[in-house]
Amino acid sequence: MNAHDLEEAIQEALVERDENHADLHGEPQVFARIVTYADAGVLTRDAGLLVRTASGDEFQVTIVQTRRGREDDS
Repeated sequence: MNAHDLEEAIQEALVERDENHADLHGEPQVFARIVTYADAGVLTRDAGLLVRTASGDEFQVTIVQTRRGREDDS
């Protein structure tokens, strides 16, 4: 797994959580937009997400790999 794989997994989890929450509770979705830094045009080489809530709050979630594990030989 690398930083971009984790970025994709987090994005999918947030979207799924938001859709399920809205379906189960009949409430509007919390997130208005969840996009990768690359798709949002953020000028960085880091992986990450730009998250905007329905109320207009905006967050940047940066993902930095700090160590590489050993490759699986099997």
